[in-house]
Amino acid sequence: MREDLARLRALAKDGKYQEAITRGEELLHEFPKEFELVELVAYARSENQQRERKRKLEQWIENINQGIKNGHFKDAIKAAKSGLDEFPRDPDLMLLLEGAKKQQEEKEGAPFWSNESKKSRSR
Repeated sequence: MREDLARLRALAKDGKYQEAITRGEELLHEFPKEFELVELVAYARSENQQRERKRKLEQWIENINQGIKNGHFKDAIKAAKSGLDEFPRDPDLMLLLEGAKKQQEEKEGAPFWSNESKKSRSR
């Protein structure tokens, strides 16, 4: 058991969380009350979830940046809003949203929200 725990610790230390989870769960079937094993598997799961969350955020940021770079500001705005639904108050997403809105306004020559005010004034 000590050797198995040492291998799991090494996997987690190397960032191989999914492998540590898989092997740890196998060991949990044999040793369900081994406290250190339970803790190592919980740690690997937590780290794996954090890594996945970070990857998703980076993917949102990359997609928004690509939209801005290609001049697709409305798509970038929509993507930034969707990203903020998943990652509320993320400062990078908020900054990208504001930047995309500003560039869309410049592209249209008027504020992004001003179309509504123009319609209401012409009535």
